[in-house]
Amino acid sequence: MKFFPPSRLMFLALFGLALNISISVAEILAGLLLIEWFWRAVKSWKRTGFQQDQLFKTPLDIPIFLFVLWTLVLVVFQQTTGIRDMLSNQSALLLFFWAANALNKIEKQKLQEWLCWGSVFVGFWGILQYVGKVNYLPFQRTFVIPEFMTSWPQWLVHELALNNERAQGFRSHPITYAESMVPGFFLVLSGGALALQSRFSNVKKSFGLLLSVLLMAGGFLFSQSRGVWVGLAVGILVFGALQGRRFFLTTLLVLLGSISLVLTFSPKIRGRVLSVVSSSSGSVGDQYSKSTRYDLWRGAWNGIKERPLMGHGLRGVKLKSIDPISLEERVWTETHNMYLQITLELGAVGLGLFIWILVVIWWKIWFWRDPLRPAMGGMFVCFLVAGLTESWTKDQEVAMIFWLMMGILMSPFGHEEA
Repeated sequence: MKFFPPSRLMFLALFGLALNISISVAEILAGLLLIEWFWRAVKSWKRTGFQQDQLFKTPLDIPIFLFVLWTLVLVVFQQTTGIRDMLSNQSALLLFFWAANALNKIEKQKLQEWLCWGSVFVGFWGILQYVGKVNYLPFQRTFVIPEFMTSWPQWLVHELALNNERAQGFRSHPITYAESMVPGFFLVLSGGALALQSRFSNVKKSFGLLLSVLLMAGGFLFSQSRGVWVGLAVGILVFGALQGRRFFLTTLLVLLGSISLVLTFSPKIRGRVLSVVSSSSGSVGDQYSKSTRYDLWRGAWNGIKERPLMGHGLRGVKLKSIDPISLEERVWTETHNMYLQITLELGAVGLGLFIWILVVIWWKIWFWRDPLRPAMGGMFVCFLVAGLTESWTKDQEVAMIFWLMMGILMSPFGHEEA
């Protein structure tokens, strides 16, 4: 199997686009690209022989290998799931090794370019969902459809539906939708920073970048994902700081001004934000969501104290809480906190290995000499903060995008290199 350069670039463009628009298509294309990479590696080994220096090429290879190995050891001894399920659960890590070893400079740029196009499109789609006001009620499993849409094709009406009044794009949940746009947002923001430094010499391109940022910002806003909002705010500040002190001050003022405008003119958004710290603000759903998370976090902490070192195993999390709507007991497998989730499943050893991975990534960003350094820093910190309220490492849709970007970060082919 061999892709000629135009075909390979076309596959990469489609893959980048599909990462935000269709997870099924993205998984199919990822499989094809991984098979092609493996085939090329086998042919290279047959031609030159396997070289020992081909192992552990990046600083992340060893901690990721040990993290997967520890997970495998727990699966074998604790029997909470099968090896096949464990490998499927962590298959997104393959995209890290693929991006770090199989892509050249032009291919990475093409992939990131179309990832941005996909992010902009789903941001626009999220705005359309909010404007259309079709609403899917998950507990009743019914759609509330405006009268003027009753004659529209059903598939289109369903695609335009909000999820309990929250934009979700083409994803299964508003949080996943918002998290998937994070890399594209910071990549486009990086292009905007370069346009600002050149004093907007290319007016058409500068307008396109501004429009792209606004469309994605609308998608983030209408997703009503509080954890992602906080992550974006912190990530944007890190982005500005890595650009320089002067740029950071400008970023801080723009961010504070934008937040003030949104909170002033949108009582609904203001209530949802304040519901984090107030028991009387926001909707009933906002308060239910918050109380459920607190219950899960308490249960997760108690579970960690029971088995602090080795955890309860992959797929071994079973947290009980009372559903605030049905008032019936419900069993959760997600803690809605990435760090609690990893510790509860893999113990302190697993959390330590994961933190090792995160430290190596930040070390790479800190010393990286590349125009995309601020974008990588911003998106990385955004994911870490969002992980306080969501276990995105368990979500293939988000994990694929995250590990892909970290592979590009660790790739030896930088944007300034030939």
